[in-house]
Amino acid sequence: MFKNYIKISLRNILKYKVYSLINILGLAVGIACFVMLMLWVNDELSYDTFHENSENIYRIVLVDKTTETHSKYAVAAAPITPGLKEEFPEVKSFTRFIIPPGRDALIEIKESEQKFYENNIAWGDKNVFEFFTFNLISGNAESVIDKPGQVVLTESTAKKLFGNENPVGKSITLTMRFRESGDKRDYLVTGVMKDIPSNSHLKFNMLCSISSLDEVMPGQINDWGFHAYYSYLLLNENSDLNDINSRITNFIKKNYDAATAANTSLELQPIKNIHLTNNILFEPSPGGNIIYIYILTIIGFSILLIASVNYMNLATARSANRAKEVGIKKVLGAFKKDLAKQFLGESVILSFIALLISILIIEMLLPAFNEISGKQISANYFGNFYVIPLLIFTAFITGLISGSYPAIYLSSLTPVSILKGNLSSASRNILLRKLLIIAQFTISIIMFSGTFVVYDQLTYLKKSDLGFKKEQVMLIPITPDEDRFNPEVLKNEFKNSPHILEAGLSSETPGDLLPMYSMRGEGKSEEELITMVTVSIDENYIPTMGIEFKAGRNFSKNFASDSIGFVINESAAYSLGFSSAESAIGKNIDAPEINKSGKVIGVVKDFNFTSLHRKIEPLVFHWGPSFFSYYSVRLNSENISEAVNFVSDTWDKHVTSRPLRFSFLDEKFDKLYQAETRLGKIFIAFSILSLFLGTLGLFGLVSFLAEQKKREIGIRKVLGASSNSIPILISTDFLKLLIVSTVIALPISYLMLDNWLDNFAYRINVGIFSLIFSAAFTITVAISSVIFQAYKAARQNPATVLRNN
Repeated sequence: MFKNYIKISLRNILKYKVYSLINILGLAVGIACFVMLMLWVNDELSYDTFHENSENIYRIVLVDKTTETHSKYAVAAAPITPGLKEEFPEVKSFTRFIIPPGRDALIEIKESEQKFYENNIAWGDKNVFEFFTFNLISGNAESVIDKPGQVVLTESTAKKLFGNENPVGKSITLTMRFRESGDKRDYLVTGVMKDIPSNSHLKFNMLCSISSLDEVMPGQINDWGFHAYYSYLLLNENSDLNDINSRITNFIKKNYDAATAANTSLELQPIKNIHLTNNILFEPSPGGNIIYIYILTIIGFSILLIASVNYMNLATARSANRAKEVGIKKVLGAFKKDLAKQFLGESVILSFIALLISILIIEMLLPAFNEISGKQISANYFGNFYVIPLLIFTAFITGLISGSYPAIYLSSLTPVSILKGNLSSASRNILLRKLLIIAQFTISIIMFSGTFVVYDQLTYLKKSDLGFKKEQVMLIPITPDEDRFNPEVLKNEFKNSPHILEAGLSSETPGDLLPMYSMRGEGKSEEELITMVTVSIDENYIPTMGIEFKAGRNFSKNFASDSIGFVINESAAYSLGFSSAESAIGKNIDAPEINKSGKVIGVVKDFNFTSLHRKIEPLVFHWGPSFFSYYSVRLNSENISEAVNFVSDTWDKHVTSRPLRFSFLDEKFDKLYQAETRLGKIFIAFSILSLFLGTLGLFGLVSFLAEQKKREIGIRKVLGASSNSIPILISTDFLKLLIVSTVIALPISYLMLDNWLDNFAYRINVGIFSLIFSAAFTITVAISSVIFQAYKAARQNPATVLRNN
């Protein structure tokens, strides 16, 4: 029987070549799109699952209740994990990392006298390779970083530093800034590990022994107030997480003072949830967004549905051609279920033919899809256990869905009705086709609406007034070393050049992961501490960035007391309990964590120091030359290239130990919206594909209907109808369906996109113009294909048509 199905299917494919090609191409594109999107979704969901004990690994998340939103931080104090291990029998082991965010380190190879930059370095506990499944190529997992001055390199970093030589046993010199001090020391390479998989939230190229930091930050490993460690616990299987969380409150009370304990809590976060949780600050790497998982999954199923609908539409439209076949088979004794199986079998066979073509499409489109999505996805059909089952399952289900209604409809026809030429279900058949067309183009309009709104929001994010000027600002990192120069000398030379408008120094730059310290306003009790973003700057930084003052003044070297003074933003003034910016001037602020207590000398207007995903937070500037890590240099826009050359020459004159490294602030801010940029590109790519599939199906349907109505068209032309009136007549019915699609799609688009925009602290309103334009564009493309095919039919000679039909 199966052999018979194949034979009949092949005969129909060869007999109706055009319609078969449309069906196969549509199904192939639909399957390819669906599979690529599912590969993306699987990659997002697979983060950190490669660790052997991933089901029982949890990260400690610190919750700060002093902030308005109860901010959550991915970092915690070092003593927390050993304390939990001691007091909680459910804890089997723990490990910790310090990963300085975005800090440039200078690496020197003594043997070759080569120098390299690296900004992806971590310091970890000695049991990292026993705790996590990071694969060592060489070195002993138990002792590879158990002593100060040891380092493990990833495979690619080892090749970068040492070429094809074995790096184990060789020495490197690492120079890097930690807080207010620089550190330069030798590290012995004790091991090489495989590159960390791309689906890991922990990403580093070098892993140093955490004990190496004891001299740089003495006592921090036992400091309950220094929150800088990414801390992980391995729990016993079947541990009661709710019970552990309830007992953690007593643990906090026991180890913190009353004020801190009242404003602090801890949460245990499953490691597999880290990547898709986007409300936690100080993540070691950019994360994903569960909403995008939902969006792209819906897009994948929608495109597959559009492809299936194409098959249904053509199959039901051509049902009259198969009716006699059904009638004869039933007269000869065929049962309804046998006929249903036959038609389902044909659609499944057609789907599997499309599957073979879809694999070619995937191979052609996957590199472009990776570039758009920022992934490194490979189909790897035999390496990934799920890919081949996914392809087979997708093809099989698509075949069943596509052939379901045609099989039910055709197998239900009665021989008497067929032989009399009276198909009673024709009107129901036509109604279904109309509903399917409406569904197809409703999906296409929604997807194009999403594309326009995503790009409108991106434009808004990139062009919004942040409260400072980010254009033409060059960021130059300062890396401490033995012959470190005085930063003021270079800064002053920058400022005196006509190529430079202004230059300042700071500990951080806009868009960074910013340090947060506790502050207490004047008149507040010991317990009334508020955690605020804290940045060290010099007197030139605020003018360089174009930040405006609301009250008071800037730092000045003419006032010795400014070294312990503060400039705060408006939000900080209100959070500290001051009634206005003006009333904050001259009031005292205590900052115990940075050992400062001084007066507010100025209040700046609120500005967005980070991306517009987050609301403006309280921010404190203080004078801190020992913390300076960056130059911010505003270039004269009249000749940017000359300005850059001047900066480079000036740097080389003063800094002989390393070449200039720089970036531009506006480009850095653009990178903060990479996820949305990629989503927009994915939207537009798959919107075009969905419209292509819908239009392809419409093209085939109109082509078939025009073929069926040749005689009617010929008669109309004989009776005086013009060639231009025929396409209008045929396209009018389709235009009505597309208008219905628009009426359905617009409110759905509005609700979905408005909900997505709620992810941003600052957002646009969903513009009705964008929605209408997307609908008009979709309708124009669809109707153009209908008119083209109808006009082609209308141009045929009526005499020839009537003679042959």
